[in-house]
Amino acid sequence: MNADAQHVLFVDDEPKVLTSMRALFRRDFNVHLANSGKEALALLKVQPVDVIVTDQRMPGLSGVETLAHVKRLAPNAMRILLTGYADANAIQGSINEGEVFRFLNKPCRPDLLKQTVSLAARIARENREPSALEEASSADPDADTLVSMPRMDDEPGVDIVVLTGDSELVRTIIESTNGAHKVHAAEDVKGALEVLFRNPVGVLVTDLAHDERSVSALTEELKRQIPELVTIVASERSDVKSLIDLINYGQIFRFLLKPISRGQCRLSIQSAVKKHQRLCANPWLKRRHIVPKNPRRSRGMVSVIGRVMQGLRGRLNNG
Repeated sequence: MNADAQHVLFVDDEPKVLTSMRALFRRDFNVHLANSGKEALALLKVQPVDVIVTDQRMPGLSGVETLAHVKRLAPNAMRILLTGYADANAIQGSINEGEVFRFLNKPCRPDLLKQTVSLAARIARENREPSALEEASSADPDADTLVSMPRMDDEPGVDIVVLTGDSELVRTIIESTNGAHKVHAAEDVKGALEVLFRNPVGVLVTDLAHDERSVSALTEELKRQIPELVTIVASERSDVKSLIDLINYGQIFRFLLKPISRGQCRLSIQSAVKKHQRLCANPWLKRRHIVPKNPRRSRGMVSVIGRVMQGLRGRLNNG
């Protein structure tokens, strides 16, 4: 075992898969193998790991159930779900229960798998409180991500913006917060962005039924530029492809099927607010939410969102 190498745990009930994982990663990492979720959790109690990659369909604990336990047992471990069965329930669970870093489909190209695990391992290594010197030396004035959202005032609290044309969804969110947070409703992308740049927004709720392509593109771009913004996605249906993209390129925090009960909404909002506050209080944690540009996203659509954001920033800064 290499004392300087990071530790990666692979969980799968197929011995051939585990053998191939060992062969693919043993030169770069200390590789650990488990043939069930139960075995993986037992190993984690004696061996800290930086990254865990698990299959979904296994006897006993599923991959999602395993990662839900991992989140509590080893919260700093980066979690990746690798499965050949991308069913909607597994995807929803990977978001709401496992809070996965990436969702990968089998068969997964070896280069993509290596790239994803290496990125997760690098983030795990960097996921610590930096010294003041490290913080200053790592600042990049040319980076295309924002340190934080512009604010028009110093009003305390966490505001919520809801991008939807569904008045019932807005009402449910307002009632579920019981006045603890200010809720803004926006009916289009431009309106949502204007609210974001004028108010201390920490939580974004987007409704995929409301222009899914634009809303998805906005969700992904905002996560790239404002990693402390926590997003909840609501929809009347579970579209597998859209949800996988929103995990991998938008790092969405929760997915809720409409109609949403007030209790379910309250718990999700409370968790999202706490997540936002942790990210703001611990800036280094934002590294866990690094997302690339979605290669399938229309350049024109992303460009429009980028121009709107730039225009609003310029107008507010000059105002």
